[in-house]
Amino acid sequence: RMGDKGSMVCLLLEGCCCSVRGMSSPRLYIMENQNIRPDPVDYQIIAFSNCMQILACICHIAACIVPALNDLADLISCIADMITLTVTGCMGAQISLQIENDQKNVGQVQVAVPVPTTEGGAPAVSAKMER
Repeated sequence: RMGDKGSMVCLLLEGCCCSVRGMSSPRLYIMENQNIRPDPVDYQIIAFSNCMQILACICHIAACIVPALNDLADLISCIADMITLTVTGCMGAQISLQIENDQKNVGQVQVAVPVPTTEGGAPAVSAKMER
């Protein structure tokens, strides 16, 4: 049956038809099972990737109305695809690192160091910017 654990047909279809989702789902599964909190920047990067894909779609729709925008739509689509594939590669690296560390019994790997905050959520120590 489709969806069974270990089904090679499902694995093939997932890898070929929806590879980005195929990388995102295991990442979320591992994080949920091991109670790992992602870095907030992860969500921002994923959101940026999604926005670029939406922009590419809008540009292709605009190119249907104004054919002169075809090249621009293709360029934005190419950039959006590169961003999405880069994000997918990062997800794969996170999954691989966590699986390797699980096999070594290291546990959760801290990818980013949290910033200490006060009760209001502001950073505990204000950082001075140099000009």
